[in-house]
Amino acid sequence: MNSIGFFQNMKQFFIKKGKKHSVESLFKSLLILRAKNNKKETKALLSNCMLNASPFVALKMRKRGKRTTYKVNFLDEKKGERKALIAFSKATSSKFSGRFAPVLEKELEDLANGKSPISTKRDEIHRIALENAPYG
Repeated sequence: MNSIGFFQNMKQFFIKKGKKHSVESLFKSLLILRAKNNKKETKALLSNCMLNASPFVALKMRKRGKRTTYKVNFLDEKKGERKALIAFSKATSSKFSGRFAPVLEKELEDLANGKSPISTKRDEIHRIALENAPYG
């Protein structure tokens, strides 16, 4: 998306017009949409997160008929960031069912309740990104 630790540590990915988005509010919205089982809006929110991502990544949208896919172009590859962004970009694809791995689901809930730790080491980011790749 795809780990919460990654997004908490890398808030610069959510910069738009010089203002930081609240990562907590983004994922609270995501949880609400997923609770309503609204796949279209869930994917739109994830897609917007990626489209607003700056300065390390650019997202290219490709359409083939009715199918829409997203390709991530990395401007700066640092340890852990590439894996986490790949996992997050998978969540924005049209094939994504809207479900996350159970570990990530727990982290999302903790974040929404303000219980998730703020700081995560870069090595842990890499591990979390691999463990929490979305499936569906």
